[in-house]
Amino acid sequence: MLKRAEKNVLYAIMATTLIGLTGMKTSLSGETTQKTKQSMEETTNDLRRDVKKVNRAIDNQTCELINGKMECAAKRVKNGILNGTDKIEDAVEK
Repeated sequence: MLKRAEKNVLYAIMATTLIGLTGMKTSLSGETTQKTKQSMEETTNDLRRDVKKVNRAIDNQTCELINGKMECAAKRVKNGILNGTDKIEDAVEK
């Protein structure tokens, strides 16, 4: 189970990574080939999907801690479906 401070550090790392990749994508856009741009976009999309997945996992654990497993079953299923749709969206974009 993640403590509040650990979650804050995790969020800070994810936000910094997203900002760094976005900035890198923007700064290199004039100098790179189309293939490199696509690779960077795929990496950014993968990172966004992973961040959402981690957030949903933390949400599931927090719900279970507060309300118990049985009361959070629907939320776990919903978050699992959202993780699956994120993967499908990425596959369609490629």
